[in-house]
Amino acid sequence: MTTEATAAELEQLVRQEMAAGKYASPDEMLLEAVRLLAERNRRRDALRQEVQIGRDQLDRGEYTDYDEHSLRQRFEQLKERVQRRVEGKKDA
Repeated sequence: MTTEATAAELEQLVRQEMAAGKYASPDEMLLEAVRLLAERNRRRDALRQEVQIGRDQLDRGEYTDYDEHSLRQRFEQLKERVQRRVEGKKDA
């Protein structure tokens, strides 16, 4: 379905979802759609805030320059850190 979905296409989708037993009514489906939209907007806004924090840090010179070698080392450190966390959760 494209962003230019027609009313008939939307109605068909509602009928299909209801026939599949996913929703008891069109209102229930609409409420879920609105809830998901609100959640998407909340996540987008949070991401934008995080990006702005990063931009502000860059503007203040709060960053680390990496060359190819040091970047590879940093990735290895991060992989090891993640692996330790995963291993720790397996033991818990």
